[in-house]
Amino acid sequence: MECVASGSLEAVHLVTAVLASLISFVAIMALLSGVIDYAGTLIGHPGWSLEMLFGYAFFPIAYLIGVTEFEQALIVGRLLGVKIAVSDFIAYKRLGEVLHLLTPRSAMIATYALCSFSNFIAAGVQMSVLGGMSPQKKPLISKLIMRALMAGCISCFVSACIAGILIEDPILCQRTYGTNSGKCFDINEHQRFMEEIIKQRNITGNII
Repeated sequence: MECVASGSLEAVHLVTAVLASLISFVAIMALLSGVIDYAGTLIGHPGWSLEMLFGYAFFPIAYLIGVTEFEQALIVGRLLGVKIAVSDFIAYKRLGEVLHLLTPRSAMIATYALCSFSNFIAAGVQMSVLGGMSPQKKPLISKLIMRALMAGCISCFVSACIAGILIEDPILCQRTYGTNSGKCFDINEHQRFMEEIIKQRNITGNII
């Protein structure tokens, strides 16, 4: 019982730290976007945002992993910047909002490129957790955490490159919410498919 109580208490602290970090980074991102937009308005270029700067900063990476169209690479670059600076959850939310602007290939590459916890929030949480478990190793962890972040980013970029090489013509799901139109996964259709397989196996077993 003591182990259960101690583990639950530590889990509460960890979840609270993750939520607090996520809220803080999203708020900081909104603040910086507001400042950048105000600065752009002062010099006659309204509409600037932090995500726009991310798009230009990560444009080369988006191009190298297979998104070769200029506008598409800017969008994917923005998503990569949001993922690294804030969280992959926020980046996937943004991906859902701009999915209609992407080609199926660009959407697939972005999906693979965003699929990791290599962001500053995760790095801070890991440093806090591992540092709490072994306080004497905290200086070493702080030295290695940025390398681990870079390794995580590179690994998901490589996965996106491989997916782009292997899949030439992916199918993009663009289902309208509340309808059954589109080529998306249908749980009812899957259930009927599995029932058909079970029936065929039962018939084969009875014959044997």
